[in-house]
Amino acid sequence: MDYYGDFYYNKSGDSDSVIFGFVGTGFPNLHFKYNSRKQLTQARFVYSDGTYETWHKFGYTKGRITTDTVYVWAVMRNQNQNFIIRKASISMNMILMGES
Repeated sequence: MDYYGDFYYNKSGDSDSVIFGFVGTGFPNLHFKYNSRKQLTQARFVYSDGTYETWHKFGYTKGRITTDTVYVWAVMRNQNQNFIIRKASISMNMILMGES
């Protein structure tokens, strides 16, 4: 098995993704999104079939990450997200969510 990762960067030189030679449970590919201020807004840990191990959405206050909402075992379908567990850093409560 190949455990190497190829790093890709966007036009601004920020990490865009890390694609691994082996993708499986505990070994997802990494994808990153940034806002216009070049701040990291999303980190997605995704498998080859499009399901997410975790999907982090970061919120900022005065230039610092103040919230990290985590979706666990998410699936993206037609711009609608379905996920099993959603965890928000503000309350640190686990909220079980069903399919929409």
